[in-house]
Amino acid sequence: MLGRRTGQLHGALAALRGEGFGHLPLERAALQSLAGEMQAQAQRVVGMLAQVDNGMPEVLTARASRFRDLGATLGARFTRIGELDRAGQRIRTHGDFHLGQVLEIEGDFAFIDFEGEPTRPIAERRVLQSPLRDVAGMLRSFGYAAQAGLRLYHRTHADSGTALDPWATAWEATMGETYLRGYLATADTSGLLPDDPEVRRSLLQGFVLDKALYELAYELGNRPEWAEIPLDALLRLLDPASGAAEPTAVMNATR
Repeated sequence: MLGRRTGQLHGALAALRGEGFGHLPLERAALQSLAGEMQAQAQRVVGMLAQVDNGMPEVLTARASRFRDLGATLGARFTRIGELDRAGQRIRTHGDFHLGQVLEIEGDFAFIDFEGEPTRPIAERRVLQSPLRDVAGMLRSFGYAAQAGLRLYHRTHADSGTALDPWATAWEATMGETYLRGYLATADTSGLLPDDPEVRRSLLQGFVLDKALYELAYELGNRPEWAEIPLDALLRLLDPASGAAEPTAVMNATR
């Protein structure tokens, strides 16, 4: 239901008329600009990690080192964004889409707070984007819900160890897959998404990575003890050897 309502939301936003609304093709020039922005953010975050490296707990230092070793893989994912073609439409999106912006009402859902990401300038928030950027935000929100719940459990069950960790990861992946199937059931015929499932997957994958980098930068600057959540997510997304299921694979199952 949440996925279907997200698809309907994007259809409604695309149908609005007026300055800053409507829809335009997501063309190569916009994709190359997007790829450049993603690359620049990745470089900033790597720099932030280097600055706080000495003050990190040992377990987090090891993860940060693994992440830096995967820099070429991350760069290749973003480079791929700039090489895409026929990537669907760009529209006015929600802009700060996560579970905290969702109200559950008698088994249905409504969305709130459409002002966009509050740390970004107003002009940036008004830029038309691929609707998949919102979808990526919700996918990462499932990750935070799973990991925050796990952290709370560990806090009250000191002897719990790591036995539940794979279950939290599996819950996140299952939620993501279910959400994406609901979204595609509504959005697949809207004309807003790329026709090619592989283009969809590459674009969504890039947005998920970009969102996790944004989260990592936020945590490093505000609450370093939470940095492991986006850092672990980045490692799972970039390292196939982790064995973690990737919800964006659902994109290849469509059409």
